[in-house]
Amino acid sequence: MADMNTTKRNSRGGFAVSNPRGWLIAIALLSIMFFVYCPSLKNHFLNWDDEEHLLFNSSLRALDGEHLKQMFTKTVNHTYIPLTTLSFAIEYHFYNYRPFIYHLDNLLLHMAVVLLVFVFARRVGLSVGGAGLAALLFGIHPMKIRFGDETLNGYTRRMFEDAWTRYTPTEPEQRNTPNNDGP
Repeated sequence: MADMNTTKRNSRGGFAVSNPRGWLIAIALLSIMFFVYCPSLKNHFLNWDDEEHLLFNSSLRALDGEHLKQMFTKTVNHTYIPLTTLSFAIEYHFYNYRPFIYHLDNLLLHMAVVLLVFVFARRVGLSVGGAGLAALLFGIHPMKIRFGDETLNGYTRRMFEDAWTRYTPTEPEQRNTPNNDGP
């Protein structure tokens, strides 16, 4: 019986797709992201930053200790991205330089992050529709384009960190009801 009450109390801020409308919006978000970005699966590597991150990056040529150390201690194109480099190294290990694989991996990761934005938006108290709209805008907005000085990305990161610290409860009993509104 306590589990039913917890589920009912979590319906607004709990797991975002715990009701049929949430599932429908999650599936719609994944479908939209796939159809918006699936043309990238046909692309080759770009002259933008693929050379520095992939083609000329010697640290992803193997998955041994020396290369792993390089991944986690060096920067690529003046950016510290060890997990990105590790994922590229795994892709390189299994598929060498097949652009489809790299683009597919990026598309799948982007779709997963869009779902996480949806879940986060629900956790901070947005309605299912509002959370879906926030995730959709995040998923298709051109801010994903990388700017030279990273000003916009840094500003977006600060906004996210502020929202996270402001709306994520620290006490376990507060996690069931966002904003402590009750059921």
